[in-house]
Amino acid sequence: MYLHPESVHATFQEIGRLAGKGSELVFDYVRLPALEHPEQYYGGKQILQSVAKAGEKWVFGIDEKNIIPFLDQYGLSFMEHKDSVELEKMYFTDAAGVLAGGRINSTHCLVRAAKQTTTKAALNS
Repeated sequence: MYLHPESVHATFQEIGRLAGKGSELVFDYVRLPALEHPEQYYGGKQILQSVAKAGEKWVFGIDEKNIIPFLDQYGLSFMEHKDSVELEKMYFTDAAGVLAGGRINSTHCLVRAAKQTTTKAALNS
């Protein structure tokens, strides 16, 4: 993403601090390996070129296997994760199972999370 890791951290800290119990958050993120090897992801090289053409650079990504610990440090609980294939099936595939539109760039994923009702700190006290 365009945000630097420090900005992402500060933003998620505030969300974790201010969100009420049961609040939900949906966000997208760039897969960390897509930053290192964009050619391995559908549309990866093209989107990085577009971002660079706009004078920007992606500087933050999350490794999929680390999404739960990432959320946990901000008092958020993992609810759902969708990659491009799942999103294509949900939103762009017709009743016959045919992809009805273009493909979704596979560098991004969507996550749904909720404010934890109890935190690790509360459990340890």
